[in-house]
Amino acid sequence: MKKKKYIVSQISGYIKKIYNIKKKKFFKKKIIFESEKNIIVSPCNGIIKSFFPKKNSCIIQNEINTLITIKNKIYNNEKKIINFISLIKNSKKIYIGEIIFLIKNIFHKIYLNKSITNMTITSKKKINTYKKKYKIKAGITKLFYL
Repeated sequence: MKKKKYIVSQISGYIKKIYNIKKKKFFKKKIIFESEKNIIVSPCNGIIKSFFPKKNSCIIQNEINTLITIKNKIYNNEKKIINFISLIKNSKKIYIGEIIFLIKNIFHKIYLNKSITNMTITSKKKINTYKKKYKIKAGITKLFYL
């Protein structure tokens, strides 16, 4: 029997919406999160394939060739985007729960209004939902398995 490969939440907060996108040869899910904390962690073991520090996003390829794209936007009360501090580089091996991004003004939580993170999972294997939890914890809450 094969072991299941889990994809966990990369932030602590709430799931706003989950989309199932059907393609001919691929399975795809898009998840939108609203964050409560100042860190974003890796949702799986894998390698950073592409990293875009100016766009606050990265692409992770896990052990079974599933691609996970993470995009981040944080707005303060004046609707200006706040920058992230990235802790990763291209072609770096990364483990589940390892911190990828920190919010730059980590000690000024009161100025943050909204934090949105998008995660897109693309796989040749079927992506199964583990549990539909709306309150999630970074690196702990299992969302999907392959």
